Amino acid sequence: METTGHCFYCAKESDDQCECGEWMCGLEHALIHRPGKYCLPFKVCHSPEVGRYLVASRDIKPLELVLWDRAAAVGPAADALPVCLECFGKVDGSFLCPKCQFPLCGSKCVGKNLHKDECELFSKLEKKINFSNLTEKHPIYSTIAPLRLILLKKKNRLLWDSLCTLMDHNKERFASDPEMPKMFKLIVDFFLDEIKLDFVSSEEVYHIIGVLLTNGFENDHEGVQGRAIYPNLSLASHACRANLRHAVSPGYQVALQAQVPIQKGTELTIRYTHMLQGHLKRRKQISEVWFFDCSCIRCCDPTENGSLASAVICPKCKTGVILPIDSLDIHSMWRCSGCQEETDPKYIIDLEEMVDTEMEDVEGMDIAGYVTLLEKYKPLLPPTHYLMVIIKRYIQAIYGTKPGLELDNMTLTQLEDKAKFCRSFIRYLGKLDPGYSQHLGLSTIELSKVQLEIARRKSSEGEIDKLELVRQMKENMALQNQAQKWIQVVRVDGLV
Repeated sequence: METTGHCFYCAKESDDQCECGEWMCGLEHALIHRPGKYCLPFKVCHSPEVGRYLVASRDIKPLELVLWDRAAAVGPAADALPVCLECFGKVDGSFLCPKCQFPLCGSKCVGKNLHKDECELFSKLEKKINFSNLTEKHPIYSTIAPLRLILLKKKNRLLWDSLCTLMDHNKERFASDPEMPKMFKLIVDFFLDEIKLDFVSSEEVYHIIGVLLTNGFENDHEGVQGRAIYPNLSLASHACRANLRHAVSPGYQVALQAQVPIQKGTELTIRYTHMLQGHLKRRKQISEVWFFDCSCIRCCDPTENGSLASAVICPKCKTGVILPIDSLDIHSMWRCSGCQEETDPKYIIDLEEMVDTEMEDVEGMDIAGYVTLLEKYKPLLPPTHYLMVIIKRYIQAIYGTKPGLELDNMTLTQLEDKAKFCRSFIRYLGKLDPGYSQHLGLSTIELSKVQLEIARRKSSEGEIDKLELVRQMKENMALQNQAQKWIQVVRVDGLV
């Protein structure tokens, strides 16, 4: 029996072994492995190409909790309207922090933990911040999250050191956007010259701002957008078809669970982008925001796992569909499956931007507007194209929710069309986002509700007898109960 091993997190040799068999080098990493009464099934590996990344330390079943993490720091989004710096509540200027004069939501947030340290610094500013208009975005809020990260250098040196190992991509960021260095310098100068932070260097400030932009996650605080860094979640790699999903949405804590069965040793992945996003737009966003070229299973396949989510009807023969010749080259020509003619990718980019713009112009509950859009672009985009799927989702979301179009007010034809779309979308998900996704759970529940209403209608018309009605009702209620488990927040004793 081995008496020593390598720490699952840092690979340091250790003689401390968990009851599950994992090795840990000390209390700090032991709490990462077992933050409650549950051993998290991941370990950290390293490669020269991507740095640190996560892999499964054992076989993992779907919906098992895989990772739990607490935010190192949470702050308002960079372009946020003025908010309470303690609870992120909305502010109207009627109450100001007695010490630093920043707007707070009320006396209950004075002197609390989150705002306490920065309050001390802001209170000493020679030139006070002007909050004359709270209905407009204020640049000071872009400094809050990075400032809270920098203060960790004094409050929690181990956590600070961990964050400093994350990549900032500042070199690539500055090269791609000439305005970025100027924006960074404004924040750096504010921290060093006005707040007078004397325990941190300008290089460290530049780095931590870049780390926040690269590794930060948007989170929601009762409708107010924030941004946070989760040290361990930041180690999860991206894949456009990921094997992990959020079990607890990012806030002060985050949890991820397996979406599919995951074998021991498999790299653990999350998706940085939206599932319903086309090939060119998705890869452009990944390159410009995270500064790498994705080579996941979806990106490597021109058909995107058989979904044809980005396929476009050939502008030359009008019958075949065009797909990228080299799906990993964003500049690759697109070739027709029929006539074999090639099309410049700019045609696809311009076409998708045109549909996007027109879709934004349609009023939220305007079914006729969306139907007109579908008909207009049918000659140019196949039904599998992600924008056509989005339009159809909008239409079917209106059916069943718009006043006068609730399920019990819809015609049988409308109900059957909605059920048909739900089944089609569930099959589509099986190619783009397989496993127990939130989308699958919500779509399955919606389908079961529609099928229940169809069964009731057919029973009242005498098309099915009571026994068949009862059977279908039981079947669909069981389906709803099962799907509810796919979307509910995970519960683990002593953790989340």
